[in-house]
Amino acid sequence: MKRFAAVAAFTFLFLQVTDSSHASVTVELSAAVTIEELAQNPWKDSWLRAAEMDLPALMAFVDSKSGIRAADLQAVSILATRIFQAREPKGARAAGKEIAKEKYGWGSYQFGCLNTLWTKESHWNFRARNPRTGAYGIP
Repeated sequence: MKRFAAVAAFTFLFLQVTDSSHASVTVELSAAVTIEELAQNPWKDSWLRAAEMDLPALMAFVDSKSGIRAADLQAVSILATRIFQAREPKGARAAGKEIAKEKYGWGSYQFGCLNTLWTKESHWNFRARNPRTGAYGIP
């Protein structure tokens, strides 16, 4: 189930990154359940109840029913958001500063040198390309 959550999150990220102006998808779901059926066995069709829940209740429901932990979904959501933010120079700079501090123990002085270098070379653009050397992006 964790694999499914990860695949779903990365599919969502892929769809956010790609140009979807020429594609459209329509999904329609319908279900008929009588009140008597729900009164006899309220969790028989629990997915119907999940559609009516607010987000915190839905997260708790998913956590209890399918084994997907809410923390896993939150981590994937945060990761997807940070990847999306790193596509902009300001977000890329913030991610670079955090990585330099956590992975290499760099302080603000060392990161300042890296910031100066990468600002000159790519302006923190992950799609930048040097036609002379073939170098591209930021690491």
